[in-house]
Amino acid sequence: MEVKKTIDDIYVSIFGDCVTHNIAASIPHKKAIGLMNWLSVLSRSPIDRCDLYDNPNDEFGFSNYFKRVCNLDLNKKTLEYLFEEKADYLLLDANDCRKRLISFGDTYITDNSCVKRFYEYVDGISTDYRILNGYDIAVERYRDAVNALCSRFLEVYDEQQIIIHEHYIINSYLGDDILYKYSNNEPSINVKSQRLINKVNEFIKEALPNAHVIPFPDHVLGWKNSPLGLYPLHYLPLYNEYGRRALQIIFEKRDDEVERLNELKELFSLKFQLLEQQADFNGRLITLEERMHSLVYNATLPFGEALSHQTLFLPWLDTLFNNKNKCIICYAIKDTFDSVPENILHILTSLGVTNISNKLWMMQAGIIWKGETLLNKCATEAESSVMLEYFKDGISFQLESHSYRKENFASIKINNVEYAVNKRGLNIVVFDPQNGVFDSVYYDTHDKQKWFGR
Repeated sequence: MEVKKTIDDIYVSIFGDCVTHNIAASIPHKKAIGLMNWLSVLSRSPIDRCDLYDNPNDEFGFSNYFKRVCNLDLNKKTLEYLFEEKADYLLLDANDCRKRLISFGDTYITDNSCVKRFYEYVDGISTDYRILNGYDIAVERYRDAVNALCSRFLEVYDEQQIIIHEHYIINSYLGDDILYKYSNNEPSINVKSQRLINKVNEFIKEALPNAHVIPFPDHVLGWKNSPLGLYPLHYLPLYNEYGRRALQIIFEKRDDEVERLNELKELFSLKFQLLEQQADFNGRLITLEERMHSLVYNATLPFGEALSHQTLFLPWLDTLFNNKNKCIICYAIKDTFDSVPENILHILTSLGVTNISNKLWMMQAGIIWKGETLLNKCATEAESSVMLEYFKDGISFQLESHSYRKENFASIKINNVEYAVNKRGLNIVVFDPQNGVFDSVYYDTHDKQKWFGR
């Protein structure tokens, strides 16, 4: 009769990203590697031989692990190293397929951020290379790579000794008990990367239909204080507890493993959801308190000073709305102004910024003169630019609103002087002829986060 092992009796080898390394951090390792695009693992080496441990330029401060990974990738010895000692289980994930590749003709190495600084000191390596995004390479190439790599895995491990760790790019993170959205000026990158990860996961499960699978819970949150940095794959420590408990279920070799793993997934989905709801509530409460404090405190200040003191968009809008008859307001959208919260939409409409589409890439610009809407021009179709020129009481206005895939800028010129912040979202300039510009701000909703700045 086979003796069931506990998590403390198991040895694993790891072929995956930092999240996979983290969930198995307390488990004894045989071999552990990562930071490699799967296409690079199977490529030919662009050089005959290299040993980065001999590199005298250690001022970069890279760890021995990082050097080892670079060494293995350059010399194409990854699998040889991984199979030197067989563990009880091979734990792997697909996420490093999102990594960029350095292409030397028909050979690849993985672009690991600063890794090119190492390569600059490698004799015999060509300086003629291209950088390729992982998601821009044909998905069929990844299917071939997965099939080839999984065949190699099966030369050493049975399918029941292989664990697939599914985990994904997330949108929200926790910081100081408040829920935030990751800021990303190129949101399509995460979408493309996640689409690739999804496909590669499909390919792995097709190639290894009897392998164990750790499913990904719902509502997983990132962590502002992650020692690995703020990134949408760096989760709260709670996720490491989930991963460890999932591994324990697998190591117990239970007949009801799939049911137990799904129950665990549901349990931790609920835990993350409760954290998410509490953090969202905390953020709303803080915003409400700031808004109430602002209304009381700024009532005693001159308008311009009260406006420039605001650090949150709702109190800023409140202050502007209460003084709209004292100023001239110009606005123009850069890139997009979509998914606008209802409370923000209501105040903007009351202020005179009407007919906001709330859809992607619908451009708009306008002028509100002391409480009255002079101009409010909206594009009739996505990505059509909006440009306005106006002259009143000796003041000239030129406003432009352009989408991301067109010219991608917002311009608000008053008497031929540019005042727009020119950030994604709604750009607003507030001024009067006697006092000049009171404030110039932007409000970006594309990541569903209240990004407000000057």
